[in-house]
Amino acid sequence: GVRQRVPLFTSTWSEHACFGFRKLAAAEALAAQNGCSWRVWAEDVAGAHGAPKRYFTSKVEAIHRLICSKPAGHRHFYEVIDQGLPCWSYFDLEYDVDTTSGLNSQVDGNELTRRIIDAASDVLRESFEMSWPAGFSGRGPGREGGDAPQLRIEVLVLDSHRTNKFSRHLLLRTHASQGSREEGGEPRFRGALMSAIHRPCCAPEWLSA
Repeated sequence: GVRQRVPLFTSTWSEHACFGFRKLAAAEALAAQNGCSWRVWAEDVAGAHGAPKRYFTSKVEAIHRLICSKPAGHRHFYEVIDQGLPCWSYFDLEYDVDTTSGLNSQVDGNELTRRIIDAASDVLRESFEMSWPAGFSGRGPGREGGDAPQLRIEVLVLDSHRTNKFSRHLLLRTHASQGSREEGGEPRFRGALMSAIHRPCCAPEWLSA
């Protein structure tokens, strides 16, 4: 017979349930059965060697309650992004710092973060504008008297640095009028972004696509 994927445990919050598994494939399979409102998260297992993880699947409300139930400093959860689905642009910026050897001690992490935000925002706006027909002015069938579409970018910066490591997490949320055909996940976005940020500056050896 076919072996059932049995969750390690189930956390029930109100009408919402959160299922935990040892294997990512099991969590993804259950999420697929329950539809697009279910997502998959990975949790780093604290105190274990080899960076093991547990995987969870649920609706957003359930995982939110589970994460909030954890003590501060033990909320190491990450959403597993399906490469076939669109998502907001996310950047995990980090580099090692060693005050003894001087490694990266002169690098301005705040300035580097700002440069990446500016470059990524420019590329997103350019990609958005290129997705509309040449000469589009907001006028045409169904758009009489309308304004040209606009892209607004909301930037969220999370600081998670330690004494020996610079670490920032950036999330660029795009909000578009009149419907957006955003292409931030395509290879040409990554290539354009890397070209924009690889300019002469005092940078650590960590920038990669």
